[in-house]
Amino acid sequence: MNNYERAMCKINAAKKCPQGYPVPGPTGPTGPAGPATITVGTTTTTAPGTATTVTNGGTAENAILNFSIPQGATGPTGPTGATGPTGPTGEQGPTGPTGEQGPTGETGATGATPELEIGTITTVDPEDEASATITGTAPNFTLNLSIPRGATGAQGEQGTPGAQGPAGPTPTLQIGTVTTGEASASITGTAPDFYLNLVLPTAAE
Repeated sequence: MNNYERAMCKINAAKKCPQGYPVPGPTGPTGPAGPATITVGTTTTTAPGTATTVTNGGTAENAILNFSIPQGATGPTGPTGATGPTGPTGEQGPTGPTGEQGPTGETGATGATPELEIGTITTVDPEDEASATITGTAPNFTLNLSIPRGATGAQGEQGTPGAQGPAGPTPTLQIGTVTTGEASASITGTAPDFYLNLVLPTAAE
């Protein structure tokens, strides 16, 4: 069948067409009108490898197209950029927990034996407190004392004119405690009996 015969077969369906050639059917009804408006709705980036999809979120007359587009594959790592400027120092953080105690260090060398000499001894009024100070530098120290005078003794009975009453008690000073630490001295006790307590530092050689 030539082109002319094919055209005539399409125009006149009653005409007998060659066997195996399809006879055209009747014209179908007119389809619905296309959308009056088309707008872009959402564009969503999906995981790499997923399919690209387009859905209508509106109506047939007013279409709203929503796109789902997969993310592209990660490209190769670029070269390292230049080091940026140092930022400002941040606020100090809270104090961390106390660490474990370290091992005991080696015993240090034995310090020199301190030497103590008596410096000044001053008698003060009976109502004043006894005191002691230590001056000098290790290992040589000087002990300075301030000791109150004993209270006046009771007046004796009047005797023969010109006879002198008994003298008050003489104060005594004994060594009390002697310990090591920062150099200091103190006097305890009550008149006339006093005790000298010493704290002597141990100097390194």
